[in-house]
Amino acid sequence: MLAVLLLFACSGDAGPALDASGDSGSLPVGASGATGSTGDTGGASPTDPCREGELQFAPGVGSYDVFPLQGGDVLTIIQGPQGGYHVDFAGVVSPVPDVGIILRPLLTLDNGTIVAGEDDVIQAAFFRYDEPTCSGEFSGTRMFVLSDASALCELVGRDATVSLQLEDFDGRSASTELAVTLDVDLIDPYTCATIL
Repeated sequence: MLAVLLLFACSGDAGPALDASGDSGSLPVGASGATGSTGDTGGASPTDPCREGELQFAPGVGSYDVFPLQGGDVLTIIQGPQGGYHVDFAGVVSPVPDVGIILRPLLTLDNGTIVAGEDDVIQAAFFRYDEPTCSGEFSGTRMFVLSDASALCELVGRDATVSLQLEDFDGRSASTELAVTLDVDLIDPYTCATIL
């Protein structure tokens, strides 16, 4: 019986809410208000400038910040503390909403051999976002390099191409290709000179 009473009490219309003065603030049926705006745009939804326009992408590297990456730069493959090898890509992209991006990296040698990134699809959140400019910065977008130290050390000084394809969650995309020179940073006390 108590459950039926509770259901009945919760299902009814409580009527208009009262403000501190005891007034509901609502107009009688059929009346129209002459003040304020409801934000009605006549059925058309307002556009979000962060979701429109061509994506601009400035690529970089970095685990916790963005260090610009340009053609002709040295790209260092890093050995992590657990023994694996990786490159942390980063970048600045605009105009985008504050929801992050999807990155597809690819690293190939000058002879076309794929070093890393084949079929990689990496989601990244923005660590810094500027709402007025719709600009987001991401970092730590890790591409793993499956190899061993001796094979990687043979790549030191080789010319390579970094291809970065970026897209937002609305389907807009941007891409860039950069010619780089490879280097490898092993965990101390090891260096490529001691491995080879």
